[in-house]
Amino acid sequence: MPSSAISSKLEQYGRGFDELSNVLNDIPKEARNWKAAPDKWSIHEIIIHIVDSEVHGFIRCRFAIAQPGITILPYDQEKWTAALNYDRQDTGENIQLFKFLHSTTFRLLKSIGEESWTHTFMHPERGKMTLEDWLDSYNDHLSRHIGQIKRTCEAWEKR
Repeated sequence: MPSSAISSKLEQYGRGFDELSNVLNDIPKEARNWKAAPDKWSIHEIIIHIVDSEVHGFIRCRFAIAQPGITILPYDQEKWTAALNYDRQDTGENIQLFKFLHSTTFRLLKSIGEESWTHTFMHPERGKMTLEDWLDSYNDHLSRHIGQIKRTCEAWEKR
């Protein structure tokens, strides 16, 4: 049974898909491909980035649980955006992938023993991280991008 602090963080993680869905339900389809500036991401691109990050998170937390001490690979989000044609990927499919990955990881994390929360892995840019650090970073990541989606939509409305 995880500590109450971890349980609270887990519950936040578990609400992630619903929070993202609620925000996206309020975004007009016409706003999704709009960019505030050429070097800014559209809401569509933000969504695809969130999903690619979730793919990494899906793997990273499993490494932390099953192979503590391993060094994980970072990725360059700007290169991924361009090389993987984020602007042409299907948003609906990606949202469904996010839902599946996120819910599967949530159920896994709820099932592990307390000792797994102290396992560490090495992130080349952030250094040694515990599984709890991983959870904090993924909660923060999704929260920041939900805020970015809201701000982008507000800028679209004011254009």
